[in-house]
Amino acid sequence: NAPTIPLDTSDEFGQMATQFNALHARLNEAHRRLQSRVDLANDELRGVNAQLSAQADELRRRNNDLQMLALTDPLTGLYNKRYHEKLLKNDVDPSLARDETHSIMLISLTDIERLDTEHGHGMGDEAIKDIARRVAAKARPGDTLCRIEGGRFFLLCRQSTMANAIALADEICQAICQT
Repeated sequence: NAPTIPLDTSDEFGQMATQFNALHARLNEAHRRLQSRVDLANDELRGVNAQLSAQADELRRRNNDLQMLALTDPLTGLYNKRYHEKLLKNDVDPSLARDETHSIMLISLTDIERLDTEHGHGMGDEAIKDIARRVAAKARPGDTLCRIEGGRFFLLCRQSTMANAIALADEICQAICQT
């Protein structure tokens, strides 16, 4: 924003100063209009960026939800067979290579179909949910429990000796047998 040139004369320098001042005024007005457009565009961009950011957050949340759905059993909420396979590949196999002490427990419930037949549809599912809850309650914080399929469960007991695993298996058996 340069200052205007004073008009002290009416000769050709005065005329040039008059023309310069008029051009200066038009340029200032064009700059003001352009700046107004830029400010408006910036405001719109900020709004669009906020929308995109909110949409990206929502997509991340939905992707996390989908990933959890893909890795969890809908009946029990435990990890599922897909997670079990990833666990074997990404955790158990490398642990074996590092010679770490882990124990694995397989739990197989029999006669689930008989429960449905004798006591009505859904009783097998209720039994599976109840037993999953009981086993999960006995598992240690670092252990991982998966429902492989039907009434079969897999429990990875990290840093667990055979003696510790046997003691835990006894506790789980007692918990399962309680009515």
